[in-house]
Amino acid sequence: SPNIPHYAGNKAKFVMKPGHCFTIEPMVNMGTWKDTHWVDGWTAVTKDGLPSAQFEHTLLVNETGVEILTARLPTSPNIPHYAGNKAKFVMKPGHCFTIEPMVNMGTWKDTHWVDGWTAVTKDGLPSAQFEHTLLVNETGVEILTARLPTSPNIPHY
Repeated sequence: SPNIPHYAGNKAKFVMKPGHCFTIEPMVNMGTWKDTHWVDGWTAVTKDGLPSAQFEHTLLVNETGVEILTARLPTSPNIPHYAGNKAKFVMKPGHCFTIEPMVNMGTWKDTHWVDGWTAVTKDGLPSAQFEHTLLVNETGVEILTARLPTSPNIPHY
């Protein structure tokens, strides 16, 4: 699938073909629309520091057009996906988060292409990543992306 940068004014040019998959990630801010980056450089918050909510639709291009694959996903709290992070919080009902395991054939160390968006391992060897989205509720955790008893028995790939 093509890499589609998720920001306004990007210069990416390509033709979508059947089988390509991409996301549209609108951001709904409760403050200003301008992003500000924290000192660590990776966490984006609204400029005035008020909460924001992001939702995502994953789209699959097929022979008949575009199909929506996922629904609205809240992103709070922001849980860093790396070992040794300094985030401290208590999960509460209503929090939604992802677990995103990754397998790398070589190094885990990463770098970015000159587009500033595409992340790859420094040695350029293949990697695979998937995720599950979990929702904390009053009785525990619900895996929102788990297969249902009625789900088709087909591979994930």
